[in-house]
Amino acid sequence: SDLSGLKNADAILMSVLLYESYLEIMQTKAETYDQFIKWSDMMIQDFNEVDRYLVNADELYKNLSNIKEIEHWSLGREDKSTLQLNYLEFMASVGEIYKLFQQKLLQKGIAYQGLAYRKAVENITKIKFYEHYNSFVFAGFNALNKSEELIFDYFKKNKKSHFLCDGDEFYVNNEQHEAGHFLRKYLKSDLFNKATFIENYYKTIEKNIEIIGASQNMSQVTVAAEIIKKWVYSGVELNNTAIVLCDESLLFPLLHVLPEEISELNVSLEFPLFKSTLFDLVLQLCNLHINKKQSRTTDLIYYKDILKVIQNPYFTMLLSDSRKINNIKKKITDKNTSYFTNNQIEDLFEAEFTSISYLFTDWPNPIFAVQQLHKLGESILEINNNNEKKAISLETEFIIEYIKLINQLHLSIANVSYITELKTLRRIIQQLQRNASVPFYGEPLKGLQIMGVLETRTLDFENVILISVNESILPSGKSNSSFLPYDLKKHVKLPVFQDKDAVYAYHFYRLLQGAKNIGLVYNTESDTMGKGEKSRFITQLINELPLINNRVKLNQFIASSADQIEHTNRVINIDKTEEHLKYIALKAANTEKSGFSASLFNNYRDCSLRFYFNYVSRIKEQNSVEENIENNTMGTILHEVLENCYKPFINQIVPKELLVKKTKQIKEFTRTAFKNRFTESDFEYGKNYLAFETVQLYATRLLNRDADYIDYLKLRNDDLHIVALEEELTHCLIIQGDEKIHEVKITGICDRIDRSKNLFRIVDYKSSSGDKDVFLFESMEQLFKGEKHSKMFQLFIYAWLCWKNKLCKTNEIFPCIIPFISSKGELLGLTKKEDKQEVRLVFTDDLLQEFEFHLIKLIEEIFNPSKPFNQTENFDNCQFCTYSILCKR
Repeated sequence: SDLSGLKNADAILMSVLLYESYLEIMQTKAETYDQFIKWSDMMIQDFNEVDRYLVNADELYKNLSNIKEIEHWSLGREDKSTLQLNYLEFMASVGEIYKLFQQKLLQKGIAYQGLAYRKAVENITKIKFYEHYNSFVFAGFNALNKSEELIFDYFKKNKKSHFLCDGDEFYVNNEQHEAGHFLRKYLKSDLFNKATFIENYYKTIEKNIEIIGASQNMSQVTVAAEIIKKWVYSGVELNNTAIVLCDESLLFPLLHVLPEEISELNVSLEFPLFKSTLFDLVLQLCNLHINKKQSRTTDLIYYKDILKVIQNPYFTMLLSDSRKINNIKKKITDKNTSYFTNNQIEDLFEAEFTSISYLFTDWPNPIFAVQQLHKLGESILEINNNNEKKAISLETEFIIEYIKLINQLHLSIANVSYITELKTLRRIIQQLQRNASVPFYGEPLKGLQIMGVLETRTLDFENVILISVNESILPSGKSNSSFLPYDLKKHVKLPVFQDKDAVYAYHFYRLLQGAKNIGLVYNTESDTMGKGEKSRFITQLINELPLINNRVKLNQFIASSADQIEHTNRVINIDKTEEHLKYIALKAANTEKSGFSASLFNNYRDCSLRFYFNYVSRIKEQNSVEENIENNTMGTILHEVLENCYKPFINQIVPKELLVKKTKQIKEFTRTAFKNRFTESDFEYGKNYLAFETVQLYATRLLNRDADYIDYLKLRNDDLHIVALEEELTHCLIIQGDEKIHEVKITGICDRIDRSKNLFRIVDYKSSSGDKDVFLFESMEQLFKGEKHSKMFQLFIYAWLCWKNKLCKTNEIFPCIIPFISSKGELLGLTKKEDKQEVRLVFTDDLLQEFEFHLIKLIEEIFNPSKPFNQTENFDNCQFCTYSILCKR
C-alpha cells in the first residue's frame, strides 16, 4: 500500500465499478447485474492474478480471445449461433474491460491486491519511504508471486536484506516432493540466504503418528478431544500443543467437546462468516421476502420460511422468552396452513409482534431491506450487550462484523440504480459473506492452541492434531474458478492447481517436521462431492516416512462411534413393569375411547417393541404442517366423501338410478371435506390438486362399481341394502393376566355394512392392496404368526365381532376389502383351498370359536409380565416404522 500509494477497495465497490466498465464496453449486449454478479468474482480474481504476476495483459487477453474462437469454431456449420457470437464478443472484450476497470479504480485511489502489487513494482525505485532503513529481514515466506520476487530482489540489492526460509531436507532436497517446490527454486536463484533454517527432523527425530478415520464432523472433533485427554494424562505439555482445523467451521463443535482437564485455551484463527447462524438468519429473511413476492397470491408468507426464521438462535434473542418458539410452532402446525397473511403472523406472535414486525412486513426494494437488516443487527447487539449471561465477546464479535458488512453494503448500493431486486441483494450478501471472517487472536505462548492452517505458519509445536485432513480440503483440489484455460495459464506462468497443492503441502509438512506426537483425523463419510477420501498427504507419509526413519511409529484405525456400535449390535428388550401393565389395562378397558382394535393387535404381532412405544410409552410422531396431502389424510377425506354419498340409503334398498345421480355430488362433497382441513388455495395447485382429483376419481369409480353390482343382484332377484356406515362393533372378553382378571374390549370400526339375501358384507376401504397381502386361510397358527397376514387378521376380527353381536347367520358373514388400487381384483375376501382351487371361506361357529381361543391367548401374552417387549426379527417391518430411529435400525 505504501509503495503503490493505493488503498484497498471493498468487494462491493469493486463489483459495482467492474459492472460499470462491463456496461460501457458491452453496452446493449451486457447482462443484468444479477446475472453479472454470478461470475464477477471470477473475473476480478483473474485480474488479480494477472497483475500480481506482472503478465502482459494485452497479449494474454488477445490469446484468450483466439483460444475461445477456436473452441467455438463449429466444423460443418457456416454460421455461429447468437449465443456463441455474444460469448466470443465478450471474450474479445475482456482486455478492454480490464483496462477500463483499472482506470476507474486508479481515479479513486483504490485497488485490488494485484493492481497494488503491479503499481508497487513500478514505483519501487521512485518511493523514498524506506530510505532511513539500512536493512530488512524477511522471514518465513514460501510461495512468492512475480511482483514479490522483484520487490524482494530490489531490497536484497539495495538494502542488504536477508531472506530466511524454514524447511526440512526431507522435502527440500527431494526434487519430486511438492512441499519443497518453491524453496528449491529460491535457494537455487540465491534470492533466499543459504545459511537458513533447513533442518533434518523427518529423518532423525522420533515421531508417534496416529491416523484416525471418523464418520462425520462431530465424530472428528470427539476423536481430537479424546487424543488431547490421553495426552494430558500421559504428561504432555499443552503449552507446546496445537489443534489445527483444516475446516475452520469445526471450531465451535470442538470447543463443546474439549475435556475439562484443559485449564488454558487460546483460539487463533479466522472463522468464516458464511458458517455463522447470524448470516443464516439474514439469508432466511431474504428468502422469505423473495418467496413472498413470488407466491401465487401476493403478500402471503410460506410457513416453512417462517419456521426457518423463528428457529434461528439469533431470532430467539429478539423474543422476551425463547420458550415461546415452541408455542408458535405448535400454532403453525395446528392451523395446518401453508401460507400466512401478515395478520395471521401477528396472531402467531401476539404482543411480541410489535417489536419484530419489520422483519415480516413488505420489503419493497433492496435499500429498504438493508435498512431492516441493519435494524436487526442493532437490536441483537443491544440485547447481547444487556445480557448478563453473555459469552465472552464471541457473539459480540460476530454481531459487530455483521453490522460493519451491512453498513458497507448500504453505502455501496445507495446510489446504484441497477440493484433493484431482492434476489440481487441476496446474491451480493452471499458474495460478501463468502469473503468475510471474524478473526480471533489468542495468547501464543500459553495453553492449548486452536488454529487454522494459515495461522500455523512459522510456528513449531511438539504435539499437533490436524482435523479434516481430507482431499478437497487439504489440498483444496483442482477447482478452476477462472476464465483462463489451464494451458494459457501455464504459458504465461500464472499459478495453476499444482502450485496451490505445493503451497498446501508446504504448510502440512513444515508444521509436522518438528512434531513428536501427531494426530491426523479425517472424515470417512463419503458423498457425491468426493468427500470421505483421506488426503494424499497422509498416504505419502504412510508410504515414505517409515522408509527413511525407523523411529517413526504409525498407527492407523477407524474410530467407531457409539451410534455405529449401537446400529450393529443393539438389541432392545423391555421388561413389563406394573406401570406398563396399568397402561395396557387402561387401553383395554370398556370405555368410550378405549379398546383393542385390529391395528393394535397387528402392531403387537409385527413388533411388540413398536406396540410398547405406541400404546404403552405413547411416543407419538410430532405433528407438522401437511403441505402436500398425506395418504392417510386423503384416505380420511375419501371415507368422508363416501359416507356422504351412501348416507341417504341407510336401512334402505339402494336404487341404482339414485346412486348414479350421487356421482354428480361427489365434487361438492370432496371440496367440503378438503375445506374442513385446508384452505381452498392449498388444493387448487400442484400435488394437492392431484389429490383432490384422485379422491373424486376413486369415489366415482366405487359408485359405478356398486351400480354394476346392483344390476348383478337384480338378475338374481336380489337387492343391495345399506345396514350401517362407519359402524363401531364391540365385544368384551374376560382375560386372566398378571394374576388379575381383566375385561378387554375388542373393537372395530366398519367403513360400511351392507347385505343381500345370502351375504352380510363388512366392507373396509383401503387405498391399495399388494401382492404381499395374504387372504388364503390355511390355519389359525399361521394367521396369528404370519408376517403378511395383517389384512386377513383384520377381516377375521370383523367376522368375529359380527358373530358375537349376532348380526346375521354365521355362514352369511363376508368381511371384505375394497382396494382403490389393487393388483388382485376389485374386491378382496378370505379364501380357502378346495380341490386345488381357491374358494370363498365360509365361516362356521367352530371356526370363529377357534379364532376366539387364539385371540385370548394373544391377549394373555400382552398382559403376561414375564413376556418382555422385543424387537421384531423381520427387518422388513422396520422399513417404514416411525420408531426405527430409536432402535438404530
